[in-house]
Amino acid sequence: MKLALNTILLLLVFSLNAQTIDKKRKIIDLSISFAGFGGDYITNSSGIQAEGEIEINSSIGVQCGVRYIYDISKYNSGGYFIVNVDDLKGFLVDIEIKKYNSSLKNNIQGGYFGGRTAYLFTYSTRDNYQIRRYKAGVYGIIGWKYVAVSGFLFEVSAGLGLQIIDSHSNKNNDVDYYIPVEFPWPKPYDEGTGFYPDFTCDVKLGWRL
Repeated sequence: MKLALNTILLLLVFSLNAQTIDKKRKIIDLSISFAGFGGDYITNSSGIQAEGEIEINSSIGVQCGVRYIYDISKYNSGGYFIVNVDDLKGFLVDIEIKKYNSSLKNNIQGGYFGGRTAYLFTYSTRDNYQIRRYKAGVYGIIGWKYVAVSGFLFEVSAGLGLQIIDSHSNKNNDVDYYIPVEFPWPKPYDEGTGFYPDFTCDVKLGWRL
């Protein structure tokens, strides 16, 4: 009887140990987006964007990113295609769902295609009035990710989509202000709403945990 109980206990220990070994740890990739350094790409701004991607299974990953956008007018006065504003602050949040080439069986790396959604908000001033600008977009994307044995990762992606841009300001309509447009679209930066095509591209460097 004692021998039988010991045998059962040993089998349970080996079984639990095997389950622990076989249980696959979920992959998490952390990275910095080079696209984030462009700010909102319309004003004299810059930013920093961090990304995190989690493995759903060996061929599907979900990535979330957050970008903080800030004013750089004291270092850069803009240019012909840039809207000059002051005291700009804002953020961007994006989510990507990626389908990797499952035939490679290499755990969310290699070539992929998928979808992306992004939401951006900025607050700034021009000529002593304030502007709130909102942008939301949906995109189809393709890309490629390389992960070294050390954990270092490199990723490049591009995509096309549709965006809606909405702007509001508290300027005095009785005053004749100069209102720049959002190149290459005719929409005034300070006001109005419009739907426009959009292009997205990115390069990311990071680490696999």
